Amino acid sequence: MVRVAEYVVIRDGTFSIRIPGQEEHFEFSVPPEIVRPSSDNALNHRRPLLTYMVDPSANADVTLTVEINDQRIIRWTYKGGVGRMHQEVLSHEQLRVGENSIQFRIDAIEGSHFQNVQISDVVIWFQKEVPV
Repeated sequence: MVRVAEYVVIRDGTFSIRIPGQEEHFEFSVPPEIVRPSSDNALNHRRPLLTYMVDPSANADVTLTVEINDQRIIRWTYKGGVGRMHQEVLSHEQLRVGENSIQFRIDAIEGSHFQNVQISDVVIWFQKEVPV
């Protein structure tokens, strides 16, 4: 067996969250060959990654919460005006073999002139074992 990088594109196009508290949900699947912790793979090695693009409106001051399988992964505050990529290292336990769900939620900071947040290019990266 060899290990290779694999990824799942959860969302390529852009989606917008326009109302504080609004949530967007997506489903994705992880194959059974995903590399899991073992004696030769300590918990801090070969962990999955979540990447996405986020672009808050010009005057926004918002907190984005991302959950996978109802477990909070990220809670990050963004100031508006500049799109940027976000990458988060996940633990092995945060992904299930088979069906998974991811949720994005925005909370506006009081006094923020929140208009919308655009999110795109949501990708889960992981390693999997394949036969030689």
